[in-house]
Amino acid sequence: MDLYININPEKCTGCESCTLACSFAHTGKFSLKARIHVHKLKSKGMFVPIVCQNCNNAPCVRVCPEGALIQQEGKGIVLFISEKCNACRKCEKACPYGAIIFNEKMNLIERCDLCGGDPECVKVCILPQALQFTSKKEPKKQKQYLKVVKEAIKFEKQVAEE
Repeated sequence: MDLYININPEKCTGCESCTLACSFAHTGKFSLKARIHVHKLKSKGMFVPIVCQNCNNAPCVRVCPEGALIQQEGKGIVLFISEKCNACRKCEKACPYGAIIFNEKMNLIERCDLCGGDPECVKVCILPQALQFTSKKEPKKQKQYLKVVKEAIKFEKQVAEE
């Protein structure tokens, strides 16, 4: 069965509880550097949670020269095999969602692993329910989400250049 974190940016309050829960689950420390992060899209007055969408025919998998990223057949979930990673960061550039981050200390990429099927980020997003763990991908919502993500990434780059 395919598993996804569906995101509704219109419900996100920007509290970053998802980011804190993710960081604690993976490192044992609370940090705003995690496998999910929240873009602040000030021009629209909204927040956009960014996390791996386990794309069909995932671009990150296609560009990985070492086979460190593989897509589980029949499940759609993208898995990361850290021992195979050569830190080339091609996957990071290929991800249309900006969901792959590079950990300088470990010299490896990091991406959502769905917390083994029980994502901590979803558990803490109780009130707004901007994050939902589901087995159903909604293509229309996915396209809308990708459009908002691209706008958030473009905005972030503009701010960084100023």
